[in-house]
Order: sequence, then structure tokens, then C-alpha cells
Amino acid sequence: MASENQKLKKKLWKVFSEYSRRKNADWQGYATCCSCGVTKKWQELDAGHYHPRTDGLSTFFEDKNVHAQCRGCNSFRHGNLARYAIFLIGKYGQGILEELEWKSRQTISISNEEYKRLIFEYKNKIKELDETEK
Repeated sequence: MASENQKLKKKLWKVFSEYSRRKNADWQGYATCCSCGVTKKWQELDAGHYHPRTDGLSTFFEDKNVHAQCRGCNSFRHGNLARYAIFLIGKYGQGILEELEWKSRQTISISNEEYKRLIFEYKNKIKELDETEK
């Protein structure tokens, strides 16, 4: 049976993933793949990681590491990382790849209380997006 920590991690991923796909969507709900530029409804896109989820929690829920990505790039092109890197540099500046690389080497754990706080935070961010869409 999954521990409370694992259940909270899944719950956080659900709201974090939605936020990551919606944060750059237009008022009609269309977002652009950070790697190839295809535009689709945010619900049809993945929340793709530059540094993979297997790198650990330090980049798993990092806003700068997760963006809307089409399923072709995220799954079949294994993240389309060369194009993803170009997107990241354009959005955050030259030091972003080094920043994410450094962060990916950090080992962190997230307590149940911190998961709950983050879930609340990202639910509120989604509510703010809902308000701006009206």
C-alpha cells in the first residue's frame, strides 16, 4: 500500500502538472510545446521535464524544469532536449542549464507537511490562472 508521502507526491504532481501546462496557455486554453512549437489545448499536452524525473525531487517539481510539451517530444523524442535547451535559454537566460544541472545533483526530501503546503500553493496558482482567463 502506498505511503501517505507517496499519495501526497502523486497529488502534488497532478496540480503541479496542470499548472505547468496552463501557465503559458492563452485565454482559449492553447499552449505551445516548448520543444517543437506545436500548439494544442493544454489538456492535450504533457508536463515535460528537462532534467528527467529520475534525477530526483530537487528538479521534479522545479518550475523552470517543467513546461508544456507535446507527447511526441516528451515521449517519442525523449524530451527533444536540444530544442528544450534552446527554449530554456531563451526564456531564462544563459545560466539556466547550469542552474538546473547543479540543482539536479542536490538530494532533497519532501515532508508530508511540505507536500501539503505545495499542493495548496499550486491549487491557488491554478485559481489565479482561472481568474485571469475570465
